[in-house]
Amino acid sequence: FISSFSNLQYLNLSYAQFSGIIPHTLGNLSLLHYLDLGSSYYNCLSENNFGGVIPESLGNLGTLGRLDLSRNKLNGSILEFLNNLTNLVYFDLSHKNFGKLPRSIGRLQKLGIGDLRRLQYLDLSFNMFTGVIPESFGNLTLLQDFYGAGNKLNRKLPKGIDNFCYLQILDFITNFISGGIDDLIDGLSNCRKNKDGSTLERKQGLETLRMGNNMLNGTVLRNIGKLSKLKELDLSSNSLMGSLTKSHFVN
Repeated sequence: FISSFSNLQYLNLSYAQFSGIIPHTLGNLSLLHYLDLGSSYYNCLSENNFGGVIPESLGNLGTLGRLDLSRNKLNGSILEFLNNLTNLVYFDLSHKNFGKLPRSIGRLQKLGIGDLRRLQYLDLSFNMFTGVIPESFGNLTLLQDFYGAGNKLNRKLPKGIDNFCYLQILDFITNFISGGIDDLIDGLSNCRKNKDGSTLERKQGLETLRMGNNMLNGTVLRNIGKLSKLKELDLSSNSLMGSLTKSHFVN
């Protein structure tokens, strides 16, 4: 019956112990801006337990700015029709059991001058994602917080991620990512927000970089010391070589 609320803009059903499938009729709520069916923080007593696949009808919610489906029992794949949600600012799909990332994931962000309705928060952590991180991921240039930990993503980081100058959190811990992080560190260290600046800029910039428990190789660049806003750095359990010196910690 909830689909009869044609003017509904905000729907929060999180932590409500719901089960069953997500009804396809939610796709009829064409004015919806906020949809939370998840349980973003662990609480086993009140988590939802939706199962099955994500209904295709959710791709009709073109005005949606926030979508949280975390900690349910959804399966299958991230259907590419979800990339129709070009107004998403917040997208949490963590703690699921999916497969490969869609190549078109970069379309989640609508690139347009002056358009503020762009993806800023993306949580895909603790799924079963496999394969290569798609090059289109590099289109998410306004991303501030990304969580991709606990998957099986492999090979190198995609091109363009070194231009994510709005990043505050980048978390790829516990995957199979290989190669070096030279371009990533070089690019991010050139971002104005990652340098000492005005009072406003001090509130921005990369604060957390987690790349531990991967298959990274090469050396730790001296430019990492230029990330002046960094508060947490995890490069543990990789195959990085070389010696740490004072220059790595002085910007």
